[in-house]
Amino acid sequence: MSRTEDSILNLFKKHPTKTFSTTEIIENIDPKHNKIKEIIQNQYSSKDQIKKAKQLKAKLHRKILYYINKLIENDVLILEKQGNKGEKYVSLSIKDDEELIVRKYTKRKITISKPHMPASPIEGYEQIGIVHKFEAVNWISRLNSILIEVEKIKDLSKTYDLINNWFSNVNDAIGLNNFEYFIKKNDNKAINFLKKIDVDCKDYGKKLTLILDLSNITKKDYSSILKFIENYKKYTNSVHLIIDLTSKEINEHSELLDNAVSIYSKYASRIWIKNKDVHSAPYIIGRPGPYTFNNKEWEQYKHEYPEKLLGISCGQSTLSIDLAKFFSENKPRIKEFNEFLINNANTLLTGNSLQRRKSSEYFKNIIALNAPSEKGFFNFSRNYIRFWNYGWKQDNIDQELISDLLKTIKDKIDQFCLNEETIYMVCGMPMRFKIAFSCAFRGYHSQFFTQPKYKKLKIQSSEILYNKNIKEILKAKEKITNIFDGGDTMSFYRQPEDLDEITNELRIINSYKLPLISYKFEMPSKVNLKLDQFIK
Repeated sequence: MSRTEDSILNLFKKHPTKTFSTTEIIENIDPKHNKIKEIIQNQYSSKDQIKKAKQLKAKLHRKILYYINKLIENDVLILEKQGNKGEKYVSLSIKDDEELIVRKYTKRKITISKPHMPASPIEGYEQIGIVHKFEAVNWISRLNSILIEVEKIKDLSKTYDLINNWFSNVNDAIGLNNFEYFIKKNDNKAINFLKKIDVDCKDYGKKLTLILDLSNITKKDYSSILKFIENYKKYTNSVHLIIDLTSKEINEHSELLDNAVSIYSKYASRIWIKNKDVHSAPYIIGRPGPYTFNNKEWEQYKHEYPEKLLGISCGQSTLSIDLAKFFSENKPRIKEFNEFLINNANTLLTGNSLQRRKSSEYFKNIIALNAPSEKGFFNFSRNYIRFWNYGWKQDNIDQELISDLLKTIKDKIDQFCLNEETIYMVCGMPMRFKIAFSCAFRGYHSQFFTQPKYKKLKIQSSEILYNKNIKEILKAKEKITNIFDGGDTMSFYRQPEDLDEITNELRIINSYKLPLISYKFEMPSKVNLKLDQFIK
């Protein structure tokens, strides 16, 4: 099976109920299409450039049509209709509750299914674009995110095999905790693993997070760590790297951080920093947003399962809510807003119950590899409600009111979860059910929600962090972060100049209760960012 054919099948695997046009398939699987589109639409493109771009576009269409026709002939796809200029509209040839397994010309089977989903009290909101169910088709049959403990596996090739084994159980992201263990052991093998796994993540639509804990690094490891970071920025697209550190470790490893910053700046990229003084549990970066564990439960996990589990589930199911659209469409009172959130919680409860009951069917390989402590694998996982355009740092919106509103509803959701757990316990069916609040990433949600209303913060020097307005922003962000117990981030947009100041900036920022920050060294084009403008 060709890579193109494989990409088409994986697109339908993610959206098995959707009908795609030829153009939509190209847009989703071939990055060259967007570049061609930019050239054709750019008013400064020459006639010759536009002509060549149109020729290449036609070539891409012919290529995709060839593979679409092959899949139609093999009864994998069906032709729904034909449009103008040879445009075809195709969908999967299976019905609800049916499964399609493709093995032809590939060493890995591709399984595509349309499971039957129970009705939920948020379907009306889904239809009008207020609520988005992440990976709706695999919402119950897969987990959102998993953390793997590499030090318990101790072998890089076995870790690679485990990740590929668990790809079918995850619809978003996998985290590798303490990955510095493999870099220190053999940096060349770690780099080869990195290149190989990035290709797999791209093919299967997954994200991978590598977590480097600076408490396990000494100066003799600097060369290997920097070599790895250089290759990470040069060769990967689907892998994230988070540097875990404390305020003390910023000083101890300032040389390493300065050199790492130079690498990230050279590639105009984003560096992720987690403050262990604020949040000890690992973070995993997914498509819709971050995942993490409750700090107390993380300590409980480390105490109860020090050597028993290869990993643990972090996220189960995710709902994202466009609050700007909810309030503009409904103009509701607080009472209606509370009822709306409880409906979302009930939807997650239904999914959670079904997933738990069928876990032995859905997660056979996970259970087998973690026996006899397999129950511990699921003990600390939570469901997610992510908020988009919730009024943070927008004009004419009371920021205290926003944080108070979120805090009030979070308390009610926590009580709802506790009540449901108690009911199940009394009925003799102990079941964990937790809901975490979190932020929604722009890169994923802006495609189907309202345009982002928040603003971005540009940092030019450490002096800006002493500005009164900026200090107020950071203090206000602390309140939101405390409510977003499922993970929150704060991003700074940084020009690649005066990089020697960034370590000092990290010292200042680490004094705030912000668990995860990032520096993005590539400034957005045609945007005028001011001191008192904030990202998220």
